[in-house]
Amino acid sequence: MNVYLFIAKYFGAIIQVVCFIFLDGVIFVAFSKTGNIKFGGKDVKPELSTWVFHGDGNLMPLMDDIMTLGMNCLHPIEPGAMDLKMVKEKYGDKVCLWGNI
Repeated sequence: MNVYLFIAKYFGAIIQVVCFIFLDGVIFVAFSKTGNIKFGGKDVKPELSTWVFHGDGNLMPLMDDIMTLGMNCLHPIEPGAMDLKMVKEKYGDKVCLWGNI
């Protein structure tokens, strides 16, 4: 009998339980005080909150609303749909601009 089949047949459930316990522990640590991921509260902003907004096409009519989401970066700025210079002048000091090469 193949060793891998033997392990899967007789220890498969045990391996699944061990993996579940490990994953549960990782999630517990991530959301505890050690992990710095916070939920709740009106003004709470998680410390691990760096994120990129990805949108296609002309986002200019929606940019003011999109900026209220608290993103750190906008990707991409499509050359055919948005003018990089105009976006840079208006939003370049508030968000990282990624794309438009």
